Amino acid sequence: MGGDIIKRRNANAIVDVTDIHFDDKWFDILICNHVLEHVPEDNRAMRECYRILKKGGIAIFSVPIDLKRHETWEPPADMPEDEVERVCGWDHVRLYGLDFSRKLEDVGFSVRPIIYDGDVREVHGLLEEPIYLAMK
Repeated sequence: MGGDIIKRRNANAIVDVTDIHFDDKWFDILICNHVLEHVPEDNRAMRECYRILKKGGIAIFSVPIDLKRHETWEPPADMPEDEVERVCGWDHVRLYGLDFSRKLEDVGFSVRPIIYDGDVREVHGLLEEPIYLAMK
């Protein structure tokens, strides 16, 4: 099943990641690919992902991440939207740093980042991001 906040051709369910309408422990596997950077309440979304995952389940997360930044950057509430986009990218509400694993761990996941070996290329000014395997 694929879900998105709005109806799209590759999503057969409308899903708000901060209020997922599935029972606890519903899924064995969850993929959250380039979603959380768009979500104002990302911690709430992470908790929901944890809630719907079965014990022993695996979640795969990817977000744009600046591997040179130790902590996630959250813009001040009064910062103009165009300035936020200049820092984070179009339609993003934050810029994740190396603390992304800890953010997932704080909601209960056991996390294993998979970081690319060899040549790391730059994409849109950021180093290509790791994939985060998160287990419940």
